[in-house]
Amino acid sequence: VELAIFFHDVVYDAAGGGGGKNERDSALVLLEFCESALGGGYAAAQRVARWIEMTAHHRCDAETEADCRFFMDFDMAILAAPPA
Repeated sequence: VELAIFFHDVVYDAAGGGGGKNERDSALVLLEFCESALGGGYAAAQRVARWIEMTAHHRCDAETEADCRFFMDFDMAILAAPPA
């Protein structure tokens, strides 16, 4: 979950990153980091990359891992905050 939080908006192009492009590019940065830092030995990298890509639509179902659902809630929590 921590890696998903740190990497999920590492690529953010407000003008050209729509349609899931920012999320796909952020997931690629995570995978490249894991490959570089760990020699590809991080078994959960593909799973975390999928979670990052899911932030394009924030849809989970009953089959979605609890950690992913927690991450989605974390990412959307700002929308429930009272106005500043």
